Amino acid sequence: MPVLTLAGAIASAEPQASLSFQRSGQRVAELTGTQITTKVAPQTVTFIDPHAGKTKSYRCWPIKSLMDAMYGPGWEATEYSEAILTAMDGYASVSVAAKLAEPGGCVAFEDLEGNGA
Repeated sequence: MPVLTLAGAIASAEPQASLSFQRSGQRVAELTGTQITTKVAPQTVTFIDPHAGKTKSYRCWPIKSLMDAMYGPGWEATEYSEAILTAMDGYASVSVAAKLAEPGGCVAFEDLEGNGA
């Protein structure tokens, strides 16, 4: 099954951290946060975090814009039916690829409180 993969970690405290983008196991790109920001404008999102029990704010890249920049416009209409997002700690989340084209999703890279809590 064709799969799109986004893996890695980006943190403002780790300037050399990167994200790797793959299509069916073949690397499309590996970019640092600075390189991604030249392609995708970051946004700030604020929401109530039920785990922290308070309102949190993060800087993030809109996932649709990120996917467009890495895989090209129209990626969501291709044969790639799943996307795997893998965190630095190895946790992998699988999503229907087309779901990533819906508005509102982001890839957070900076906790604006700076403490991760």
